[in-house]
Amino acid sequence: MRSVKIPRVVSVKKVGRGSGKTVAVRDDMTIAELARRMGKSTGAMQTMFLLLSFKQLFSLLLFSDMLLKVAARHGHDAVVPSDRVSSQVASKLVTHFRMLPTVTVSSNLEWHSRSPVVTVMGHVDHGKTTLLDRLRQTSVAAQEPGGITQHIGAFRVQLDDGSEVTFVDTPGHALFASLRQRGANVTDVVVLVVAADDGVKDQTVQSIRYAQHAGVPILVAINKCDKANADVRKTMEQLLQCGIQLEEMGGDVQVVNISALKGTNVKELVEAVLAEAELLNLRAHVNGPAEAVILESFLDLHRGPVATVLVQQGVISVGSLLVASSTWARVRQMSDDVGKDVERAFPSMPIRISGWRALPTAGDLVFAMKTEEEARELADLHKKSTRHTHIISEELQESSSRAEKPILPLIIKADTLGSLEALVQSLKTYSHEEVMLKVALTGLGSISDSDIEMAASAEGIVVGFNVKLPRSVNGSVKKWKVTVITHNVIYRLLMLIKDQLNIRVPLSFQEVITGEATILQVFQLRGKSNSTVAGCRVKTGSLINSKRHRFRILRGKSVIHEGALSSLKRVKEDVHEAKKETECGITFRNDPEFREGDTVQCYSSEKVQNTVSWNIDL
Repeated sequence: MRSVKIPRVVSVKKVGRGSGKTVAVRDDMTIAELARRMGKSTGAMQTMFLLLSFKQLFSLLLFSDMLLKVAARHGHDAVVPSDRVSSQVASKLVTHFRMLPTVTVSSNLEWHSRSPVVTVMGHVDHGKTTLLDRLRQTSVAAQEPGGITQHIGAFRVQLDDGSEVTFVDTPGHALFASLRQRGANVTDVVVLVVAADDGVKDQTVQSIRYAQHAGVPILVAINKCDKANADVRKTMEQLLQCGIQLEEMGGDVQVVNISALKGTNVKELVEAVLAEAELLNLRAHVNGPAEAVILESFLDLHRGPVATVLVQQGVISVGSLLVASSTWARVRQMSDDVGKDVERAFPSMPIRISGWRALPTAGDLVFAMKTEEEARELADLHKKSTRHTHIISEELQESSSRAEKPILPLIIKADTLGSLEALVQSLKTYSHEEVMLKVALTGLGSISDSDIEMAASAEGIVVGFNVKLPRSVNGSVKKWKVTVITHNVIYRLLMLIKDQLNIRVPLSFQEVITGEATILQVFQLRGKSNSTVAGCRVKTGSLINSKRHRFRILRGKSVIHEGALSSLKRVKEDVHEAKKETECGITFRNDPEFREGDTVQCYSSEKVQNTVSWNIDL
């Protein structure tokens, strides 16, 4: 790689109130060093960061806009690296601090060209994974359940000219919106895949919004152009309505018509990606502190916590000390996207790292630390705010037994944090008044005996996403009589959860009319009974004399009597049922008044199993 020197430091002139003291700030400055230069204690600095709600303070390496705010709050001016100041930060300088940046000094960081990171986005089944499969010549789609990508997968593709591109494959389904949004936040270029036979869908629009929000340029790939029902022109018009100004329509967004399945124009698409990336002049330093982002994490039976990391700045080596939110690692092993062990990882390179003390969260920022003491101290500082397992409380256990409405507590286990996050997010779309849904416990790894016992105590169920129920746990399942549902496709799993919710919906009773008859003649019986008989002809259905059935007498639309029968007879014999077009004699309990022309209606109350109103997008 060619080394270039880039001006790095901007001086900021003081305007307005302040002590007049200038504090030099670098990208690699620690809190302690900043505190010393400002004459403040380290504890005061940490408190100030918490008060300013810096949720992405994961290490002693801080972003320059954060340092600027701290300096401003203490009445100081700051020196800020120019290429780390975004337009938003510059706006804050002008509007809030009235400071004018000017280039004055250069740093010693060595900056090199780096490979572009490209994210492929779009609607489910529009061909994203097939496109990536074509690029790297491996069968990704066949390995994913249902042929749908469910985890963020990052890999590098070497092109014919030796250049490399890092691709991030994000799921296209709405339930994985959080994973797709994370992909947009780590990418340089977004390739938006739209099927020519299906057009723009809801998830296509979401992908556009995520990319625009992240300020990432979009390149459109209209896929499945080889199909008979493909309508490229209509698809372009739909994209235009979404604000995508394509070059073919006078805009500046590149569009390539492809067939990922047949490989048509895939090479042209890659060339368009490289042309877009070249305009961005992508750079990264290699001699400064390393920075990265967690794409995915999971538990490995042999290696323990493992994280897929995308390096953004600096170099990560075996033995490096890293901090990500509430956990830290001394890198024990690194492997690339094909499983080959590597000793060093450079910017734009996706790697899997083992050696973490606990599972980091997908989306966490990663920073290199100098000492193990600093790494442990920072991880402990954020441990409370980054817990991923929430143990069910006594309050929940009590509420499930005393709640007026039924409640379904869920004990959720998943294979990765990305899977867990997507499932929990999709559960938040549930809202039904009759049955409450409560996530009682979440965790990673196989379902255990303790999960079964927890579900039993909470009167809930165990849900497994991409995890299996070990045979050794079957004994606990039978002992505690707990329902366990597992699946490796999230849509099917949500449908199974919905079935469990339906079971808990209270039954309702629905009136079912079994028959109607017209009173043709009224007879008065003499003797001990001294009752009145209604001579009827059954018009519809059947009149049934049983404990489950009741009768009402209608005069027009008014109900003049409702109750049970004393007898139902044909000629002189008692019968259980009188069917349509037959004549019968009816006597009522309590001997109500009725007359010829009245209608006798027979009905029953049937139990009805209601269902929850939860629209799961399939």
